[in-house]
Amino acid sequence: MRWFKRISVGLVALLLLLVGLSFAFHQISLSLNKDKFPPPGQFIEVDGVAMHYVCHGQGTPVIVYESGMGQDSFTAWDKIAKQTAQSNKSCYYDRQGMGWSDGFEGEMTFEDRALHLGHIIDAVSEGKPVVLVSHSVGGIIIRRYSLIFKHKIAGMVMSDSAHPNQHGLSEGGLSPLPESDSLWAKRAATIGLTRIQDMYESWDKLDEPEEARFIEQYSGAKFAHVILNHARVGHYNHPIADFNYDLKGIPLVVLSHDPDAYPKNERFIKLNKMWSVLQQEIAYLSELSRLSVVKGTTHDIIGEKPEAVLEAIKGLLGQIK
Repeated sequence: MRWFKRISVGLVALLLLLVGLSFAFHQISLSLNKDKFPPPGQFIEVDGVAMHYVCHGQGTPVIVYESGMGQDSFTAWDKIAKQTAQSNKSCYYDRQGMGWSDGFEGEMTFEDRALHLGHIIDAVSEGKPVVLVSHSVGGIIIRRYSLIFKHKIAGMVMSDSAHPNQHGLSEGGLSPLPESDSLWAKRAATIGLTRIQDMYESWDKLDEPEEARFIEQYSGAKFAHVILNHARVGHYNHPIADFNYDLKGIPLVVLSHDPDAYPKNERFIKLNKMWSVLQQEIAYLSELSRLSVVKGTTHDIIGEKPEAVLEAIKGLLGQIK
């Protein structure tokens, strides 16, 4: 029995040593990489937190891009923003906890995110209404923004937007990430296990600046807290009517993915039918809307066919002028 106790104590000590070494590696890595990836944009302070944003070009209406859940705003929007910057000032930003923006503690709701978006818009809009372009969960955020600041919106483009009731209507087909899994992911990131795993999986690409930047920004506790927060407050089980959205008078383009781009099985067929109905419901929010299915694309429309997004923005700008 004594030998069993000794082995148990030894194993616990070994585990604590490994955790300590992992944490130390994580902290050293953070320190060494702190200045390797300078932010390309500017910062504003929102509630004591530094938020990073990037703008290209000049001209109004200013176009502001809102990213999807866990999406790298630079990768998602920089190339598209540089295209629209040829005629209009075009800006994207990192939400708190993402990219070069500071992290946050506690919980953050979509209403909080909408107010933060408002600070970015006020900083870049030159006092005039803006065009909002979103992807996925970004659609929820810009709609929340519209509840408060509709008068500041000149037009909207929503690329495969999330819906307030997509979990409720999918009957488990789009189940949210369990909070317990997200909590474990944050603990793993805090002690450095996530960084070690990400570096191991990308060992042959670590000399590539983009891969190294991605690991730096999305392997730590800051981003893990974003995922945990989403699990706690981001579930979608509310009919769109509950929020009294009113986009009447606002030109709106709704882009939806191609259902044929997904596997032909019962689950995806059912989900695609549901998704089509949800996108139609979003389009119904404005009498000046257009719903378009982007052929050959999955949910990542902005990455797979950015030209479709650019065409939608161009058409919208023509409608506004």
